[in-house]
Order: sequence, then C-alpha cells, then structure tokens
Amino acid sequence: MNMQILNHGKKITLFLVDGEPDGKKTLSLGGWNGLGLMFPRNKLKELGSDENYQKPGIYFLFGKESEDSLVYSAYIGEAENIFDRLTTHSHDKSKDFWHLTVAFISTDDSLTKAHVKYLESRCAELANNAKHS
Repeated sequence: MNMQILNHGKKITLFLVDGEPDGKKTLSLGGWNGLGLMFPRNKLKELGSDENYQKPGIYFLFGKESEDSLVYSAYIGEAENIFDRLTTHSHDKSKDFWHLTVAFISTDDSLTKAHVKYLESRCAELANNAKHS
C-alpha cells in the first residue's frame, strides 16, 4: 500500500515588539502553546518587567568571538527565570561574544524546570552531533 504523507500549512507570526526589525521580536506558531522570544543583548535591561521573561525556558546565545571572526559561537542554556539567568550571563566575561538571544517559553506555564533541563540536554546533544558530521 502506498502511503502518502500529508503536509499541512503552518502559520508563523513574527511580531516586532518595539516596531524595529533589529529590536525585540516574538514568534508564535498556530496551534502551539509556546512562544519564541528574540532580542539583541543591548535590550536585556528592558525585559525585566515583561512577564514572559520571568518564566522557565530554554535559550540560545549567539555571537562572534571578534568582529573579524567568520564563525558564530552559540551557547545553549536553560533557566527557571529567563531574565534572571540572562542578567547573570551579561556580567560573565566568558559570554562577551553574545549579541543575540533566542529563547522559548510556554504561554500556558506547562513548561517546567524538568522540561527545560531535558530540552537543554537534547539541544546540546544535537549541536554536538552536528559538529561531528
């Protein structure tokens, strides 16, 4: 029997929170209870009062070791409170490369500390496997 996989369209909504393409963004996918958060490091202080950043989540820090570098570096992390953890990272000299943050949270508080620890571990495993391929 010939089985055909049916593809269904997905609606992704990208919202420019402060109206700037290089500013804060939220990303949502229709039918998903998650929310993607994207922002440049220099906007971190503005996020302290936003309840989305007080939630558990997984995050990725991206940047270059130097302006001359051709390769981007990435750091994968998890937190019970995204804002608090990123604030700690902002004072960490080993994270000076970081310029862009992408984080994922749940909109219905269904993402727990155990979930984000698993997601961090799985993402790190996938990143390491990709590096060796």
